[in-house]
Amino acid sequence: MSRFIMTLVQPAFGRSANRFGGYFCRRGVLSGTPTVLAGALAIAVTVFPIAAEASGDAAAGKEKAATCTACHGADGISTAPNFPILAGQYESYLAQALKSYRDGSRQNAIMAGFATALSDEDIADLSAWFASQPGPLQTAPRP
Repeated sequence: MSRFIMTLVQPAFGRSANRFGGYFCRRGVLSGTPTVLAGALAIAVTVFPIAAEASGDAAAGKEKAATCTACHGADGISTAPNFPILAGQYESYLAQALKSYRDGSRQNAIMAGFATALSDEDIADLSAWFASQPGPLQTAPRP
């Protein structure tokens, strides 16, 4: 339990968190009871807020993807090796890639031309559409 608390406290308080965490653990304050765990999680959520991105509308994304099909295929599976397969990619990855093309931090002349006209809603919808499609990509098994 103390390691869990330390992973939550360490980023905010640095090395001094080790002294405080050890102090409380030796005194039985962080004994691992469900109440302590619930309290620690409540503190962690307020101290380290998690930004939840709203998922896009896949049906709207399908309609918006008409331009994308020329290179990436109707269902996101490209037949040309120089165009990436979008089907089955993580929605968050697709959204981040499109936002990066739009703001110029990811360089590609063709994609930048398309992405600059996209709103955040368009990006969310396109990402949801392509992420919802079954694709041939698989995660490599762990050794």
